[in-house]
Amino acid sequence: MLEKIFSSRVGTRLVLKMGREPYREFYLYQLSKELNIGLGRTKTLLEALKSEGLLTSFRSGKRIMYRLNENNKLVYDIIYLAHKDDLLKTDKKYRSNIITLADIYRKALGDNLISAVLFGSVATKKAKKWSDIDILLIVRKMVGKKAREAINKKLSSATDIYENISEEHYFTEKEFEEFYAIGDDFLINVMKDGIILHDREYFSRYLMRGVPKVTKKSIRKRLDFSKKWLDSSFNLYKHFPQGIPSSLDVVSIHLSRAVLLLHGILPGSKHNIPDQLARAGETKLSRAYKTTKAWSDSPPLKVEKEKIWKMLVLLKEKHAECSRKLEEWA
Repeated sequence: MLEKIFSSRVGTRLVLKMGREPYREFYLYQLSKELNIGLGRTKTLLEALKSEGLLTSFRSGKRIMYRLNENNKLVYDIIYLAHKDDLLKTDKKYRSNIITLADIYRKALGDNLISAVLFGSVATKKAKKWSDIDILLIVRKMVGKKAREAINKKLSSATDIYENISEEHYFTEKEFEEFYAIGDDFLINVMKDGIILHDREYFSRYLMRGVPKVTKKSIRKRLDFSKKWLDSSFNLYKHFPQGIPSSLDVVSIHLSRAVLLLHGILPGSKHNIPDQLARAGETKLSRAYKTTKAWSDSPPLKVEKEKIWKMLVLLKEKHAECSRKLEEWA
């Protein structure tokens, strides 16, 4: 039966759809509409997959919901296959680079590498010419400075051929689990949009568990981090105001993400945040975000002391407002 399903283009599309979003529960009409497959054909395929033990089902009201069966070992192969298919759909000018980079990480880290996940604009197919290739690396033990330098040396020799460089984000299992537990927005984006490049059934099992929800603790973490940098900037202003502009970019990034989360909006990439803020009615913060980024991108630029002070005050007031809202946040 499985051979018959996978030999069918329609059956393959349905399996890949569920493998790409294993955290979702699907119902018949929804899948039929999303994949543009007839209801009868969709139902036949779902029941066939269920009879093979690949799906489980339960009733929710009048609907029968289907999802991948986490207890079937083959399901994790399906998830990996679906992500592999997504990788092959990325822009061809990035694809060979991604495969090369993943191979370097795999060989350099060996058994220490648990999962490697492509995320960001390249994964979502919104990359621009000079976009970085963002990769999340989950490791058993944190990689030391010397080992990272050795890996970066191999990466630099490989990326000389390409226009884009990789930006790796290392997480130990413990760190990943902590981020998952509080519903960190960065991790949510990776889980929703990321493409698995390597996995020892770790990241995929978390996908099966479901994408976490944002918690008060995750927003507080953003606010605390921005407050630390904000306080440091106020202290620095007294002695060396021209040293502040680049650090205010860090404040803006974390504060803006907290503001969007309080609006019930999942922050996108750093390039999307200004537009998200503007649509949420946070026009002042949107302008501040763009301004501090411009200051950070041009460190030699001399910024007037008065402008720096006004920016400090604006960010401090917005932080205080967010802290009050967070206390009322359910």
